[in-house]
Amino acid sequence: MEDFKQKIDDLNKECHEIELLKTVEEKTKVKAIYIVLAGLVCLIGLMLAGYFDQFLANMCGCAYPLYKSIKSLESPSVNDDKQWLTYWTVYGLFMILDDYSDFITDYIPYFFLLKLMFFIWLFAPTTRGAMLLYNTIIKKVFVNYSEKIDKAITKFLGESKELADEIKDKATDRQTLTRLLSITNKIADAGKPKADDDTIEDDDTDLFKNILETKEPQEIPDKKKD
Repeated sequence: MEDFKQKIDDLNKECHEIELLKTVEEKTKVKAIYIVLAGLVCLIGLMLAGYFDQFLANMCGCAYPLYKSIKSLESPSVNDDKQWLTYWTVYGLFMILDDYSDFITDYIPYFFLLKLMFFIWLFAPTTRGAMLLYNTIIKKVFVNYSEKIDKAITKFLGESKELADEIKDKATDRQTLTRLLSITNKIADAGKPKADDDTIEDDDTDLFKNILETKEPQEIPDKKKD
């Protein structure tokens, strides 16, 4: 019982960091934590009734953590910075999974209510679930695969730079670059239905091949002369 009272007092102190809650407590003589719990009950009631359930769940997952993140950035301590950086890491990974799991979550009853409770468990100062998940799962996976991920990123960036340099060497004048971009866009849209006059012309295709085969700047043939 004493531990429960201590946790309530700790949570009440956390609520005092929000000036609005502190002011309401002073005027109503009701502890700020009880006001928050009452608001949470109303929130759950709305979600059970099906009103704005997705919006309310996502808002609760962002609003308080965002406020605390800004507070931690403005404080001299670095411990709270680590806590909220960890939260946003776990939150980001969860949202990625959530975006691609609609075919499963659509069949889970009261999914958004469960999502709300999960977010609260992640950031609540008495549970700090984000720290627990990071230290037990995410950190271990990252350590095992971080070297492979770094190599893949380095390889991708290197190949992208080489491709950009090659295109820059083979097409140096503005007119050629503009024409090359136009041809590339047409190739990208080739699978879409098009009118007959919107197809790639033969001389444009030949120009594209010539640019890739030589490093010398190419002059654009004047169609009017033809």
